[in-house]
Amino acid sequence: RGSAFVGYLAGLYPHRAVWRTRLIEAACRDGALHLPILGQSRSFGGSEEAIRGQYRPQVLDFPVQTTAANILQCGASETQQAFIKARMISRVVINTHDAFTVDSPAREFLAARTLAETHIADNWYLRELVAHEQGRSFPLTFERAHAVYRGCQESDFKETR
Repeated sequence: RGSAFVGYLAGLYPHRAVWRTRLIEAACRDGALHLPILGQSRSFGGSEEAIRGQYRPQVLDFPVQTTAANILQCGASETQQAFIKARMISRVVINTHDAFTVDSPAREFLAARTLAETHIADNWYLRELVAHEQGRSFPLTFERAHAVYRGCQESDFKETR
């Protein structure tokens, strides 16, 4: 059943299958993958057989996970700079490879959320990535999580200027 599903996906997204094949071939040929823009790379030791077998998931995950982390890291950095420029008290307080947390007073909650969402969806890394890929668009989705502030609900927060 698994191989039938993979074949089904390959029929739906033929460019994805070509891209995945090219990743494996590059890792076998060069022993590494190199990403554009920031020049990040990952080495894969061992034989071609090991790269096609044991290391295959890592070869296929590296560009996806690294690009997602770069988008988020750049978004978090630009969000922090926007807070400073707007003279807000809000701060990016936790920043990991796949999430960041904003500490914000209730009066800045909506503005802070808007700035964070704006900079995740549009930051310098994404613009460079689109330019590098010659105008291709990239579907970008993210999950928004809210911490409850002393029992208040989101509807309790009002935008202040």
